[in-house]
Amino acid sequence: MIVVLFFITLGLILSLCVIVGRWYFLTTPKARQIFLGCLLFGSVAVNLEMARRYFLSISFTGGGRDIWSPDQSFLARAMSYQPIFGNGPDYYTFSIESENKPIKTIRIDSNERNGPNYFRDRSQLIQWSQDSKEATFDIPGMQVKMDVRLHSEEEERKNRE
Repeated sequence: MIVVLFFITLGLILSLCVIVGRWYFLTTPKARQIFLGCLLFGSVAVNLEMARRYFLSISFTGGGRDIWSPDQSFLARAMSYQPIFGNGPDYYTFSIESENKPIKTIRIDSNERNGPNYFRDRSQLIQWSQDSKEATFDIPGMQVKMDVRLHSEEEERKNRE
């Protein structure tokens, strides 16, 4: 995303430079100063916005644990994130993945302040059932159970009938 914004900005600046180059010889020095000032201000504003978006994208740090299911077909992942710049709550994500694609993900915001190794240090954080159909994420004060089966409205209607 950042790279795309960079090239868009670069393209806009180059286009404006061509326009300025042509216009430069047709106007007065005062008009050139105003136009070049606006061009400089615009490019600085775009670059500041790109920098802001970049820092927002890296504004959380954290760690977690991954454990494969007993049949090695699913990966249960628990991650804890803390804000780098102090704004926003810590949050946890619990997910089950298959073939590097998330099947289910739960995000929980927390007012607790834990260290970046909070989940890494918990050896019994993730437990799989023997048949690899359910993962249990166990942290103090909370237990999250997720099964690997997808639950669509159509399946629920069939089960009710």
